[in-house]
Amino acid sequence: MMMTNSEQRESRRNKLKLKKNVSVEETRSSRQEVTIQIRKEKKDKRVMARRMNGTTNVTASNTNAPSTAEIDATLSRCKFVFHQWRSDDMSQLEQIFEAVKQIRMLLTSDIPGICPYQQVLSSGCLPFLLKALRCSDLPKLQFESAWALTNITASPDKHVVAQVAYFPDLISELSRFSLEGRTPKLRLQCAWCLGNLAEDEPRYRDIILSIECTKLGFVHNMNKPETEALLAYFVWALRNIVKNSATRDVMDTKCFVPVVLRKLKASTIESEQLRVDLCFCLCHLAECDVVDHNARAQVLLDFNGLPILMEVLRQELEPKHPCPNVLVPLTRCLGMFAAGSAEQTDALVEAGFLGFVPALMKLQSPALLKETLWALSNIAGGTPDQIALLVENTRILKDVVDASQHDNWLARREGLWTLCNLLSSGNTNVPRKLLGVGIVFPFCASIEIPEADLLCSILDGFTVLLAYDATKPNGSLPLSMDEEGAIDKLEHLLQHRSDEVYKRALKIIEDNFAEPDMLDEDQNMCPQRDANNSFTFGHDDSAKQLFPENNSHQVNFERTNFGQMSS
Repeated sequence: MMMTNSEQRESRRNKLKLKKNVSVEETRSSRQEVTIQIRKEKKDKRVMARRMNGTTNVTASNTNAPSTAEIDATLSRCKFVFHQWRSDDMSQLEQIFEAVKQIRMLLTSDIPGICPYQQVLSSGCLPFLLKALRCSDLPKLQFESAWALTNITASPDKHVVAQVAYFPDLISELSRFSLEGRTPKLRLQCAWCLGNLAEDEPRYRDIILSIECTKLGFVHNMNKPETEALLAYFVWALRNIVKNSATRDVMDTKCFVPVVLRKLKASTIESEQLRVDLCFCLCHLAECDVVDHNARAQVLLDFNGLPILMEVLRQELEPKHPCPNVLVPLTRCLGMFAAGSAEQTDALVEAGFLGFVPALMKLQSPALLKETLWALSNIAGGTPDQIALLVENTRILKDVVDASQHDNWLARREGLWTLCNLLSSGNTNVPRKLLGVGIVFPFCASIEIPEADLLCSILDGFTVLLAYDATKPNGSLPLSMDEEGAIDKLEHLLQHRSDEVYKRALKIIEDNFAEPDMLDEDQNMCPQRDANNSFTFGHDDSAKQLFPENNSHQVNFERTNFGQMSS
């Protein structure tokens, strides 16, 4: 039934009323939560797709997807075949191969609402997959088994697989590159499976690296990969195996550094993801030693890594659309030289790193900005010559000041540390240069940050700036700070829980913003004693008396009786 015009207007009016009753904050919060959830789901889907896709594209139509009952029936038939398997009976190998292949196809299929790996684990077929992996004289059977295990290790229940000691079986296949029938696909699946296991579990990484043939297998397959896909997955697996390796000695993984540098140097690598993984490999390999920070960059220097990294940086910045995903780990590798010894930092500066800084910061990637500023903050805390080179570059100083106002806190934090390190260096040109590029606003805006150590450094920086400004005839820094609300923020810091913050804030206020009459008033608030041992409360003893003794105009009050008239 059609609504009349009046009914339509009434319906629209009611809808508008309903919208007015909705809280703006609630709707905004709801949109943000939904957006975050969508992003998370998309990211998880991409990760799972990368883990679970095989060396060939396997797609399953949802209309032909098997049901739970059909999956259980397939697994029952496979389990029956496995239980009849005897190692000395070669006639069963074809049936074993088909059973393992069917399990692999189940694990690689996309079945909505069903998790096949859980049913595979519940069926008890896992031990037979591991047995098939050990059939070294049957590479095709090994391949199907490794592929199935790769998909299981991509699931949240990867620990079930790892509890069965089959790491040596996988790793031994990596080094069987010269044997007949050992195709690159089998080695790729073994490396992929190891990468899945090592991605989130440090204990599995230690186990993998403790097996001697791991190094031989990875080095050879990365040095002489038959396909680019083989190289890509070996690099990705190595990235997972060596990451967060702070508990290990750098010498345990040093053998991987030259091969990674060699592949990164090759100009024929077109895959962006491969370049990203190679750079992250170098970062993780150099971060092994947390006790001696100088050893990090030294690992790269020992293999002439600095010129290679600088050349890669130049190549990555040449295109019209540079890739921040590659530049982030690459810049972090270079930043390790700045965080090392004075000689290592000199090597980085002499290699021309400062010349690339404006281009890196221009990309406005928060992660890249943070890594670039981290390197600059370490240069700013270096030798006088290193600091002088940085101070002479006005463009970099302006970019650092701008980054100190960035929305991303990690980038902003590194920018503030860079400015604080410069101000604490003792270089007499620093206050003038930083005031010229507008340091006042980001410093005033950062007085209320929660980090006490950084806040103390900012207050120390204010002390340096105010001392320099006081030497100028027309110094206006206190006025500028007042206009930015810095005085109120400093007074608020007098209630800070950190004693160091309180002391610094109080000194700045007393030395630069306390007026003389305010100081006198504070002194008069303290009671004092005069010669008669009486409290004076700061008042002058020569104050006027209400009735001085020698006043000729003193009034005499005579007592009169009521009812009488005085003549």
